Amino acid sequence: MQTIADPADALAVLHDPGFVVPPVPAAAAVLSGSRSDGPSAPVAAGVLCASRSDEPSVPESVHGVAWLRSCVGRFSHGDAYTRRRAISEALLSTVDPAALREAAASSPHAHPVQLLATALGLGSSPGTTLAAVRTVAAAYQPGTGDETAADEAVRTLLDLCGGPADETTAARIGLLVQACDATAALIGRARTAGLAAALRDTPPVPATKRMATRPAALTTTRVEAGETVRVSLHGIPFGAGPRSCPGRAHALALAEGALTAPPSPGEHPPPAAAHRPADGTAVAHRSETAAVGRRSVDGAAVAGDGVCGDGVCGD
Repeated sequence: MQTIADPADALAVLHDPGFVVPPVPAAAAVLSGSRSDGPSAPVAAGVLCASRSDEPSVPESVHGVAWLRSCVGRFSHGDAYTRRRAISEALLSTVDPAALREAAASSPHAHPVQLLATALGLGSSPGTTLAAVRTVAAAYQPGTGDETAADEAVRTLLDLCGGPADETTAARIGLLVQACDATAALIGRARTAGLAAALRDTPPVPATKRMATRPAALTTTRVEAGETVRVSLHGIPFGAGPRSCPGRAHALALAEGALTAPPSPGEHPPPAAAHRPADGTAVAHRSETAAVGRRSVDGAAVAGDGVCGDGVCGD
């Protein structure tokens, strides 16, 4: 798998609708009865979970982490992605970043998932919530963790949410899962380097994957139709394009609040004033501004509209 490391090419890929999130074989297998990496997988992944009565519902056999992947925007495409992203944005709109910053400042060594979960209405059992989210996060990408344990953890989170197994509940869980490791890593690195430097040099999500649906001629390489590439997020800490992070302000608020506390024994304090990069856009926008308008993919101009990631951190 080739890596798209050039910042301008990375932005071009992230903005180009011809590059999509690779299909999830596990979701396709549920509908077909067998594993499949074929072109139907993105469609299958997009219809397993429905929120309206006129759409296909989730088969009873779909449960656990497979159900979650089938119902969140992260692994969706087309109209399903648009709808599910809107649900995530609506949930995040109920959480004031300033309140998150204050909560993180008051409990600077609490895991960010616990603070976000409380803000999203899952604060009754913070320890249980965190343990379950960590387990799901470890297996969120197919083939990366213990799916049996993740299935049980998803059931725990469904119980904690107290609602139906629908797209809104999946979005609440998905926000926590995608925030889990990335936001904690951001805070950990920022404690020693400062927030601006951590975002610039060691983004919490170092890369994401995209699959080309048509050939694309980039500045430094060519990508063939059907090829999956690894896109570096160096200098683009919250991603870019239509899958940019809707929770960027929330992730920055959690980090800024946590960094107001004195370091724990053994920690080095961050450089003075380095952990509060105004609105968090300075580092990322430098790369994007330089690229927008001077790169194209198959003749299509790259349009820039701000920088983010996908989940609270992720894609």
